Amino acid sequence: MISKDYWRPLKTDGPVCGRMIYDEICEQTGTHHCNPRAERFVRFCSTFLRHYAGPLARSPFILEDWQADQITRPLFGETQWSDDWNRYVRRYRVAYYVVARKAGKSNLAAAFALYLTLGDDEESAAIYSGALDRQQAEKVFDPADRMRELSPELSARLTLNKAIKRLRDSATNSEYRIIAGDAAGELGHAPHGFIMDEVLSQRDRDLWDAMRTAAGTRSQAMFIALTTETNDDASFGARMIDDAERVQENPQSAPHIFSWVRKTDMKADPWDERNWYHANPGLGTFKSLEEMRSMATEAKNNPEQENSFRQLQLNQRVQQVTRWMPMLRWDKCAGILNETDLLGRDCFGGLDLASTTDLASLVWIFPDEDDDDHYDVLVRAWIPEYLVSKLDKATGGLLATWVNDGYLVATEGDVIDYYGDDTGYSINTIQTAPDGLAIHPQIEQDANNFNVLAVGYDQAQATATAQFMQGLDLTIKPIVQGYGLSSALKEIMRVVKAEKYAGLEHPVLRWAADAAEVKRDSQERLMVVRPDRGASKKRIDPLVAMATAVRMSQVYEPEEEEDTTNPFDDVF
Repeated sequence: MISKDYWRPLKTDGPVCGRMIYDEICEQTGTHHCNPRAERFVRFCSTFLRHYAGPLARSPFILEDWQADQITRPLFGETQWSDDWNRYVRRYRVAYYVVARKAGKSNLAAAFALYLTLGDDEESAAIYSGALDRQQAEKVFDPADRMRELSPELSARLTLNKAIKRLRDSATNSEYRIIAGDAAGELGHAPHGFIMDEVLSQRDRDLWDAMRTAAGTRSQAMFIALTTETNDDASFGARMIDDAERVQENPQSAPHIFSWVRKTDMKADPWDERNWYHANPGLGTFKSLEEMRSMATEAKNNPEQENSFRQLQLNQRVQQVTRWMPMLRWDKCAGILNETDLLGRDCFGGLDLASTTDLASLVWIFPDEDDDDHYDVLVRAWIPEYLVSKLDKATGGLLATWVNDGYLVATEGDVIDYYGDDTGYSINTIQTAPDGLAIHPQIEQDANNFNVLAVGYDQAQATATAQFMQGLDLTIKPIVQGYGLSSALKEIMRVVKAEKYAGLEHPVLRWAADAAEVKRDSQERLMVVRPDRGASKKRIDPLVAMATAVRMSQVYEPEEEEDTTNPFDDVF
């Protein structure tokens, strides 16, 4: 049962509560814990709801002790007298539930939605689940609908409108539906209940505020926010979680808010299993301990995965930007490339020409003809001569060596030479270091030496070069940068782990990979964070070019060859 030490305001106004469940009557007055109200929700779950998936599928939805005692009994049982409505009502109007991923948030949210629709003694109740988009909002609605299907009592009461994702109870004229998108269009609603799942993915507080301010006509409307920790200190989710923690520490500051936040202490050892349970109260029951161990093993040797593990599995707020590539794995993909062996082979190109006054890169990815999962990587890189001395110190004197060895082409002056001298090279031979070519001549030479299937580029930066490549009759395609390269970054990591790249020992590309930092959004997409070129001595351009080439290979669709056969050849 709920702890007797649970804080509540000391108010004695109001008659005897009188709430009853079976043969139990609440005889308390004033602000109190009403056991019949608390047990009504617990019994609603076990009597009418069924687990909809996993090992417990179709079995009664019996709350875990910690769910019932620490969350639902206080949430629904804490009661106070209302002078406005001249009756007892729930004390809590807002509930924050912040735990690690896969801690039963969506299932409990579905139970909340169904209870508020059917079991809360509210006529014409309007219940909504809201999220960043329709798909996220459906993650609460769909479990609720499946629970309806598995319950004879609920399926007899609730009818589904599949097109608009709405459950309706004609007996009380109540409904539960999803809501998403621009909050400005939702200001006409008067919700009895509003449930926002995964607040960390919400762009701003507009939808929450629009619904929260529309509840004045309901006697005990409830607003429930469920989420895992965010990695963005400036986000709406971060501010809401911070508020939840403040209320949990000092419940007297907001008696109408219920807050249940479980986060692993930042000072705790993240690899010690004993530290996992606080943020994962369902670990070992409906969350697999075995799978948690596997994720920890993967994260332990990968900085980028460690942050994801800390945020999503330990419910910690970690730095938004993290180092991306474990270089011990990268270095296992070293291999000497002989450009003559690449002549005539299929390849995809990626260009990163972010600035004429800084590093620029072209990377070719060659799929192996005998191994579909193996790739050779050829790197071209350019830098204005004036910048060599500035960056040479940052690399411990290595950058000048890379120029001398031909890994990096330094062009005279303050800007990169795109056009070069068209009298000094042959497009039919491999140019040897250190006599590198300017960008356009190099592209033309490579286009003649390799079978270029397609080249990806950043439309915002490479307009002139794109026109030049079109003049060479190359297939080119603008590739969305930022989070648009997420799938390519994940593919690079996968192939690196499988040790299926050759050519990653190129020092300029390795320098970029070692410097690369990424941030992750709420949809698990990755984005490489470009360093401040003015303040930082790091450069990531070759890695971005490589990711662009990989992305080009992912979206490439070969043109269908035109059928030139005469249909009458077989007849005449």
